[in-house]
Amino acid sequence: ESKSTPPKHARHGMSRKISRAHNKHLPTHFPSIRSGFYSCSYAHPSTIVALRFVVLFLLLLNATMNNNWHSKAERELGDDNDKIQLLGLFDTDNFHWGKELFDYTMSMINDPGDGWQDGVLGNNSTFLEWEVKNTACDGTKASRAYWEYRTNHSGVPPNGLVASRCSAASVAVARVAGLEGVPQISPASTSKELSDKSEFPFFARTVSPDQTKAIVALLRGLNFDRVSILQTNTPFSKSLSTSFQQLWTGEHDDESGAWEGDIAYSHTIVLNQDDSINKESVQQALKGVPTDDPINNSRVILLVAHDHHAFPLLKIAEEMNFQPDTIWIGFPAWANRYPSDMSWYPPEAHPGYIGITPYRNRNENYFRFLYRLQEAQSRDGNMPWPELPDYAAEQMVDSILALVMALVATAPENRRDGNAVMSHLLDLDFDGVSGRVKFTQDGDRADPLFSVFNFRRKSSLESPTWNDVGSVGSQIGSAVIDIKEICFAEVGCGLDYAPSDSYPVPEPPPDKIAVWIPIVIGLIGATLLCVTYRYWRVERKKKELASQMTEIQKKMAAMKSIDNELVNVDKIVEEAKERQASLIMKRAALQDNPSTWTDSMDTLVLVSPEDEEYWSVLEKMRLTIPEAHISKLWRVQNSSLWSYYSFHKDRLEMNNIQSNERRVWHGTSSLDPAAIYNDQMDGFMMQFAAKGFWGRGIYFADKASYSRSYSHSPNTLSQMDERPKGEKGELEIFLTRLVVGKEVKLNQNRALTVPPIDPTTGLKYNTVTGETDGSQVWIVYENGRAYPEYLVRYYIGKCDKSRSPYEYKKEARKSAKWRNSDFELDAPTSNMDSSESTSSRQRQWEYLSESGWVAYNGLDQARIEKTFQDFSKDNSLPSVLVIKGPEWEYEVDVAGMVQTNTQHASRTKRKIRFNFT
Repeated sequence: ESKSTPPKHARHGMSRKISRAHNKHLPTHFPSIRSGFYSCSYAHPSTIVALRFVVLFLLLLNATMNNNWHSKAERELGDDNDKIQLLGLFDTDNFHWGKELFDYTMSMINDPGDGWQDGVLGNNSTFLEWEVKNTACDGTKASRAYWEYRTNHSGVPPNGLVASRCSAASVAVARVAGLEGVPQISPASTSKELSDKSEFPFFARTVSPDQTKAIVALLRGLNFDRVSILQTNTPFSKSLSTSFQQLWTGEHDDESGAWEGDIAYSHTIVLNQDDSINKESVQQALKGVPTDDPINNSRVILLVAHDHHAFPLLKIAEEMNFQPDTIWIGFPAWANRYPSDMSWYPPEAHPGYIGITPYRNRNENYFRFLYRLQEAQSRDGNMPWPELPDYAAEQMVDSILALVMALVATAPENRRDGNAVMSHLLDLDFDGVSGRVKFTQDGDRADPLFSVFNFRRKSSLESPTWNDVGSVGSQIGSAVIDIKEICFAEVGCGLDYAPSDSYPVPEPPPDKIAVWIPIVIGLIGATLLCVTYRYWRVERKKKELASQMTEIQKKMAAMKSIDNELVNVDKIVEEAKERQASLIMKRAALQDNPSTWTDSMDTLVLVSPEDEEYWSVLEKMRLTIPEAHISKLWRVQNSSLWSYYSFHKDRLEMNNIQSNERRVWHGTSSLDPAAIYNDQMDGFMMQFAAKGFWGRGIYFADKASYSRSYSHSPNTLSQMDERPKGEKGELEIFLTRLVVGKEVKLNQNRALTVPPIDPTTGLKYNTVTGETDGSQVWIVYENGRAYPEYLVRYYIGKCDKSRSPYEYKKEARKSAKWRNSDFELDAPTSNMDSSESTSSRQRQWEYLSESGWVAYNGLDQARIEKTFQDFSKDNSLPSVLVIKGPEWEYEVDVAGMVQTNTQHASRTKRKIRFNFT
């Protein structure tokens, strides 16, 4: 925190006046405060009423105190409308240059004769005062810093805010300062949420939130249509990742042609409580990247993270010797920035990272400001900067300048009217240090342009640097990139086009032949073909036209018939869905609910830490996450969902298949758990399923430690439906009931879309299971097979008594509120192979001949049966054996149920089967 005094060169002619409260403007704040509280739709009505009374009381008390102090100040100094007070709130740890730049910019505006923006204050009596406070990227710290400023200034807010670097901090400050109508401008916050003028009417920014559109335009400019995504579990990263996926996935037809955007793999990286990257989570994420699957993989990885998370992640990837020809794509949060140490990167290798930043302007306005800044730094004995250190530095200067221009344009008596100031701010249009500065009516930077950078070595003896290789706008087709200037990791530099977006690296194109050779050959060939073709075409044209007309008439008639059928099918499907929903509701009315359910009508029912049920869930979690603590545990009481789940369980058992019910863990990553526990039909749905090691399915894990990386980070800024807002470091995960049924253990196979056929029954297995990262997992490929029994909100580390009143069960037992019960989580049922019911009968193997089914001889029967039994227990063993007949030799495949004559010229195939005797 610092209260700034201008550098030496800017102090002359400046009178320092005593700050005083502007209580005469206080009434203009009340509409903003009242509308601010009405807009808090997430708060309980009684809470809103109570908060209104508290705030109104405090403001009235503050106004009374300020009236006394203000009278004294006016007697001493008279009226003072010439002072403009600004507060800078940003992350000075990562913007280490921020305070120095802020101080110099404000001082240079104050100095009417330094040659930069000398007339911006309008007259010599107007001057600026300011303070800068460090808020990191923490919304709580940012809000606290704002209130500390008000307290230190007798309850009077600043005229304007320059805040903040991170979106989470900007959102928090905008909610608080917006209650008092204080205009705020940010040089770096990009969350789309901040464009909502109904929520943030006094917020603007000199950076564009359209960077996801620019990333899409960049990827298409490089001719990529498949990417993987790694994101950190911060609100910033999740917001950008979700926005990108909405823009990217699916079929498109635009300036770049017809294409389909695909996401090969997506994973969320967990952060430690100290905001550092979790190494185990990174390792798990990188191991999951499908580098060995050329059909489904993508070596283009979009890394959505801040720089202090991105570079440690890239370092871990290098230490793991992760696929070296990966093309890492970066947002402005880490692109064109440098890690504190690059010694971990192999010498002479090109990192090859590609990223975008808001356009790095280098016109006359930029150099005029830089020259005056260097003069001022030299005059104060500081080392002059060779250039502004970051795109955000250029945006910070223009943010300050825009806010000052808007305040100066506002009549002095209205400078605490946020609506009046914002009206002038949104009308600005000027050439700034970062280029042309103009705003949309949402307060966003208008007509954004982004620079494209490549992280490469200019020579083998130099450290890698970011090099400007082009520009891109927010529209597809706007990319102007010099591909030859880009160095791709492992592939090299000076290419004519970008490499393939899939592993492995394709072979380089063959050398080009002389241009005139194919032209001459083409002309000669075309001449000969033209003469021949012209004659043939005339003769054939009449017959073809007649045939085509007949064919078109047939197709039109068929299409009309199909269209009529489709209309009928749509009606049938809609009626079937309505019928299904009705039946589920009727079944729910008859279905017995679990004994643990209460009479509450809420879907989420809070489980008390003085309840045995609470500790049963926590103890299961602590089996693999021993340092976990539960801050909230909800039991999900959704009758419709429970009825549909019970239907699937009963259906298996009616078909003599053991239900094999298990309690397993499931994390929803960026998907809000409410989408699952509030659903009235399916709950866990294939529509939300991602492609994993065993294809596109719904994944569940035996160990909570495995699902931890897929935990959901609850909103820390506002309440979510029935759930209160989360605190920093908290995560959410489901403990679910899963109907496994007949399972088959398989090696990883990303091409799976359904379970394979069980050769003993000829029917599909119900579930696929396997091992990954130290945990058994189960994968289902249909809806309705799992019920979200508990939603667990937890955190890792030291026990916080305000969230978890008891660290251990023995402490809870001592409480007077402890409720004794016999509750315990059901142990998993064993998986009984349905073939056991037929174990007392003998199988007879037969093949289909021209005269009918013929049984194999006794020796062959035994060999076929042994191969079948071995393969049924372990499908990695051979399913094929060779038998010899009187004349021919055959291969018998018990998996494909076919016999092949290997000595016959046409390799004749015959079906095989078995019967029980």
